[in-house]
Amino acid sequence: MILFSIIIPTSNRPDGLKALLESIIRSESDKATFEVIIVENGGESVCEKLCSGYKRKLDIKYHFRKARGFSAAEARNIGIAEARGKYILFFDDDVILEPDCIKEHLFYHLKNDKLKIVFGFRNNILNDAKINPKLGVIDEDYRINLKLDLMDESGLWYYAYSCNLSINVTKGKQYFDNNFKTWGNEDQEFAYRLVKDDFEVIIGKKCFVQHYTDSKIRSPFLRDKYGLDSDYKDFLLSRVYFVKKHWNDVDLRNFILEDLKLYERCNDKWIRNTTPNSNFQFNEFVKSLNFEY
Repeated sequence: MILFSIIIPTSNRPDGLKALLESIIRSESDKATFEVIIVENGGESVCEKLCSGYKRKLDIKYHFRKARGFSAAEARNIGIAEARGKYILFFDDDVILEPDCIKEHLFYHLKNDKLKIVFGFRNNILNDAKINPKLGVIDEDYRINLKLDLMDESGLWYYAYSCNLSINVTKGKQYFDNNFKTWGNEDQEFAYRLVKDDFEVIIGKKCFVQHYTDSKIRSPFLRDKYGLDSDYKDFLLSRVYFVKKHWNDVDLRNFILEDLKLYERCNDKWIRNTTPNSNFQFNEFVKSLNFEY
């Protein structure tokens, strides 16, 4: 019986995907209770043969989404539509699971029948000399040290990243918004909507993955942090779509607008500052981004 489904979007990362699949095989969970759904994004299929090689070890299915550009939201939705499990776990193709990660996710879901979204943590393993000459250095997930006791629980959705996330779908499947076409925000908006639909956000204190971080990372935040060339435009395009979609939520609108004040265009790139722009005008900001959602 399939209890849960693991959905992995991937894009031209066969080595990373292989490492992730090997970590799933090493997990402490019974292989007969879950399925793995791989959805490859992009212009060509490079992982189909790799996935076929795991059919004797895992209940694995492969889908290819031929498209220009990468849409994690669409890829995950293909997996969600196919999923047979009562619970869905999402992982990215550049992480490796700790042996008890899956078991710990299920622990929270099986405690009771409440609708839940569980987010776990990722530690960045610096795996590229361009980032750190000492390979293998571990950069701990900043969310581990959040003063969560001081936070309003209704805001926990903000920390739910889809690289290590699970949801309960016993009362109906939940989907990402396919209109997110650029990097970032689709997972936070997904968690935000689930909270509005009475999902409880759970901090998976023992749900850990290791994120192998090299100079090809997509996140402009990590690229900035590790001294790599970065551009926040894609993130900002999806951020603007997020706030415009939920404009009537005043608290959310004010929160995102305050965040947007930190960004500006400089030498044809979008950068993040440490202090907000006191002359920020949202309409002008959107115009400068060439927002066309």
